[in-house]
Amino acid sequence: RVEGKHKDADGFYTPNLRPADMPVSPDILAPTKTGAIDKLMGYLGADAKAIDPAKVNAALHGDTHLLQADEKVVLAYKNGRDTLVFSNKRILLVDVKGMSGKRIAYKSFPYRSVRGFAVESAGSFDSDSELKIWLKCYWIKGGP
Repeated sequence: RVEGKHKDADGFYTPNLRPADMPVSPDILAPTKTGAIDKLMGYLGADAKAIDPAKVNAALHGDTHLLQADEKVVLAYKNGRDTLVFSNKRILLVDVKGMSGKRIAYKSFPYRSVRGFAVESAGSFDSDSELKIWLKCYWIKGGP
């Protein structure tokens, strides 16, 4: 069964789609409210939380001078003590080590080393989303 029965210029049937100029309801993009169970499961499951990119940008430009002068943080996520930063030039992983947290490993991956990625969205029973990034980094023994 062909829905819509619209033909394109070549005579092929095309489905009925929402026109590109039709606005999307803001309710679709609104985050769902987090309940007590969700917060507990997120804490136990060590879910990453989005953090303010402006604060991370100020910290990485100020204290550590890890970012270049023309580089800025676009996205940042915190998982436990570790932080994953997406700048306009690279991916930066800040790995806090040891019991005291005094040792910190900074791993920088330029976007040209990204070979692929996968995104898994949250489901009904599995409330976490996953991002996997495959890199080609000859300078890191054993891979990232």
